[in-house]
Amino acid sequence: MNVLVTGGAGYIGSHAVRELRDGRVIVSDLLAKGVSLVDFRTGSATAIGREGQGPGEFAFPTGLVPLPGDTTLLVDPGQRRFLKIAPDGKPVGTVPFPEGLNGIVTVRGAELFLFGANIAPLPTVSTHFIPDPMRTRKLLMRAEEIRRLIGKVEQRGYTLVPLNLHYSKGRIKLEVGLGRGKLQHDKRADKREKEWNREKQRLLRSR
Repeated sequence: MNVLVTGGAGYIGSHAVRELRDGRVIVSDLLAKGVSLVDFRTGSATAIGREGQGPGEFAFPTGLVPLPGDTTLLVDPGQRRFLKIAPDGKPVGTVPFPEGLNGIVTVRGAELFLFGANIAPLPTVSTHFIPDPMRTRKLLMRAEEIRRLIGKVEQRGYTLVPLNLHYSKGRIKLEVGLGRGKLQHDKRADKREKEWNREKQRLLRSR
């Protein structure tokens, strides 16, 4: 169990810590169901969001996914979504979990990690220790494949989405897909097509 104490405030169950470029850290406290922005220079800790189901709120704060520019995603499997946290510590929106396997695959350095996936351990693993089903898992892959995926993510704006988890030849295999949101001109084309389809239906009914 991680323990972090600063300015008289104690975090007895910190689940994840993300350090920002200016030395501040974001801490998700799983036991207390809280998230804080800690500044060691001033000895202060500021709460980020709160427990709940509305905007800027969370139900089960677990992993912290680092994004470019000191933006952070808080993994919230309780509401099946990510809470987006700006560099100043303010929640700025939510992102729903992708369909399929819960969680997200992200890049750290030259490695890939699975965040926020709820994978229950087998009951026969241990009788005295229960592994955390939400823990971050490092993905093993050939270096060439990792470089290719990182290029897709960092240069072309793709997102790595976990699709399927299965057992094969003594190993746990994770199928990962590349996804990307629609561009603005794609959305406009879809809107025109929908409007034209509605107009065709209206003309057919008026005959």
